[in-house]
Amino acid sequence: APIHYLILPRRHESNAIALHRSEPEAMAAIFALVDTLTASAGLSDYRLVFNTGAEAGQSVFHAHLHLISGRPLTGRQARLIAMEKVTYSLPKELSSVAL
Repeated sequence: APIHYLILPRRHESNAIALHRSEPEAMAAIFALVDTLTASAGLSDYRLVFNTGAEAGQSVFHAHLHLISGRPLTGRQARLIAMEKVTYSLPKELSSVAL
């Protein structure tokens, strides 16, 4: 995808549900950051993805959220999305945001 942010909380938990159970405020902070990122980038159409478990495509076992935008999602793309190789970056103005 042309736009792909990877949002990682500082607290280590293996997946989003574990993070929610141990620190619900971290999940709120993640979605507040999504709100800031999408507003600052002018995004109105995007996907938010938490992969949970190896069979679901999770390859990094630290809870993280993918914010993906920039091209329509077709049926074939939906099946291939877990296989994409993407370079992740955070805009400089948000690099100091603590989750």
